[in-house]
Amino acid sequence: MRTALVLLSFLVLLGEKTGFCSTEIHVFTATEGEYFENKFVFYEAGTLKVLCKNDCMKKEDILIETRDNKADNGKHSIVYEEHSHPHSFKVGIRNVISSDSGLYNCEIWSEELMMESVVFQIEVINDSTGAAAPSSVRVKKGKLCCTPPSLLLSHPSPLLWLLAIPVTVVTTSVLVLLIWRKKRAQNDVALAENSRSFRAEVEEYANISTVSDSADDTYQSLCADTMDPNQVYSSI
Repeated sequence: MRTALVLLSFLVLLGEKTGFCSTEIHVFTATEGEYFENKFVFYEAGTLKVLCKNDCMKKEDILIETRDNKADNGKHSIVYEEHSHPHSFKVGIRNVISSDSGLYNCEIWSEELMMESVVFQIEVINDSTGAAAPSSVRVKKGKLCCTPPSLLLSHPSPLLWLLAIPVTVVTTSVLVLLIWRKKRAQNDVALAENSRSFRAEVEEYANISTVSDSADDTYQSLCADTMDPNQVYSSI
């Protein structure tokens, strides 16, 4: 039963949104109107690149989602270098404004839904003097959970299907076995009840036969072989 629950939980995780969390958030300061750019380091390779804002839970939070190594939506851009190790993930934001302040998440996803991410925060300041803000970077503790991108969930890899098929077969087999054992237990109980009822009927019949054998000595004496000639018998 425990195995079935584990397998079912695994299938649910494949179908539902799975959370991944980061405990470090890189904080950058940028001046309003300038071009923000930074390169992040990734140690795991992946086919899907994602740049999103906030907690990445809403569709509008997804800024870029692509299988290409380069993407640009006019405001945001990414460049992924997969041939170097560690791999680099460069993020660019044109003409930053105050509304661009907040949390961002750049992610690398494999076809097996394994993910590596870097969470960063941009603080856009308005410097009335026109001087650019210093490129200050700091790290703070935080937590940001994300979910598998819809592009991966809607087009899963063959390897994911190969993994899901045997898990489904094993889970189905376990469930069938549990149902069969339950049915067998019910049949055993019914068989035991029928056996007890049959034995009770046999015992009752045996008692009736014993009483009949010794019930009437007069009837027995009418037998020609055992009849006493000195006795006078009357018709019944």
